[in-house]
Amino acid sequence: MLLTYKLKNGLNVATYSIPEMRSVFLWMAVKGGSIFDTKDTAGIAHFGEHLLVQGIPTLPNVEDFSNFLESLAASYSAATSPQYIRFSINAPAAHLSKITRIASEVFFSPLFPQDAIERERRVIVEEIKEKQDTLEYKIYQFFAQNRFTANHPMQLETAGDEKVIKKLTREDLVKWWTTYFYPENTYLVLVGGFKNDQGRQLIEEFFAKYPALEKKLEFPKFTNQYLKDRYVAIREDRKLKTTYLDLTFPSIDESQPLEERICRALVKNILGGLRGSRLYRLLRQRRGLVYSVGAGSIAYQRFGYAYISSQVAAEKLEEVIRLIAKELAVFYKTGPTQEELDFAKNHHTNRALMHWDHPSAIADWIAGDLMWEDKIYIPEEYVDLVERINLKDIREFIKKYWDFSKLGLTIQGPVENSKENRKKFENLVAEIK
Repeated sequence: MLLTYKLKNGLNVATYSIPEMRSVFLWMAVKGGSIFDTKDTAGIAHFGEHLLVQGIPTLPNVEDFSNFLESLAASYSAATSPQYIRFSINAPAAHLSKITRIASEVFFSPLFPQDAIERERRVIVEEIKEKQDTLEYKIYQFFAQNRFTANHPMQLETAGDEKVIKKLTREDLVKWWTTYFYPENTYLVLVGGFKNDQGRQLIEEFFAKYPALEKKLEFPKFTNQYLKDRYVAIREDRKLKTTYLDLTFPSIDESQPLEERICRALVKNILGGLRGSRLYRLLRQRRGLVYSVGAGSIAYQRFGYAYISSQVAAEKLEEVIRLIAKELAVFYKTGPTQEELDFAKNHHTNRALMHWDHPSAIADWIAGDLMWEDKIYIPEEYVDLVERINLKDIREFIKKYWDFSKLGLTIQGPVENSKENRKKFENLVAEIK
């Protein structure tokens, strides 16, 4: 049974009781992730998230904290994403009271011990260095520098900037915490083996005492206008044995109606999200030109973009780009077939129903709706929305949100970064308009 409510202090709650389960999963988050970082504070959200579990009033250091939870056979994790910071605990249902108390202290009474700050500072610096050694880091950095305008938060690494991390003080971190961690900006989801009235009683007991701040968080005003205009960018790297290809263009953001975002999910599956998608069949199954190819989208509250990505042998790069450009241009003009839409809807609805087979997955679903939607959609309600989507909806979605005037082609690998090559690739994607 699903129950949603707000405490008097504004804290947002959803509980989902599955009495026959022997475990409980508690998930909570505040809006305010790395997308709120600036060049001068790059990594403060990540640093702060590390410190949430380094000491609370009843467990004043990280050893006490982790040892106590493990003594309950519980596990916990914390993470920073661009739009929120979250903390979760999975534990035997018999310990629901204990983990609810701990969760309340993690978000609203962290101690920020100075010795933990210095220790985690060193840990994060090493984490940053490890990331910088990876190919994924180099690939993303070049992509972000070309895709986004200067000072866009997506050019910053969530892990942070080493120079910034070394300078942040306890005062900086506490100020960051007070900016985002208040009841009206907090979302709590509890799933598993308990009764909803029991869950509500414990949440009231441990969370209601924190005062409301009566303020509303405003997201940074970065929209799709902050995606650069049409471009081709090449990073020549002769050490790579394959070529990394990313074709991107502005699309729908997360603030738009759910029905339109469902269209986005269906288009992804039809174009490049499944093994039966157009691009996978064309490039992998029929021609054997690539090992993998995918299509999808990255979206936040105020901006979003669609992408097609692949890894391609340098000698096949022109052919692959030509085929992708032709397929995308045709898809934009005509949209999918009824058969493709039916297949995508069947896949999407059944995956949605399967999502409710595990408490952590249920919590993720409920949390997403609790934070961003006007209501929580149970699977049957969501499936009903999917089933209503028709070909006209899909075609209107594509025409409304895809903006090829800001189409970007990023190529990284053993390909010469020359004026002639950039012009050649510009011509190959010219029909996408």
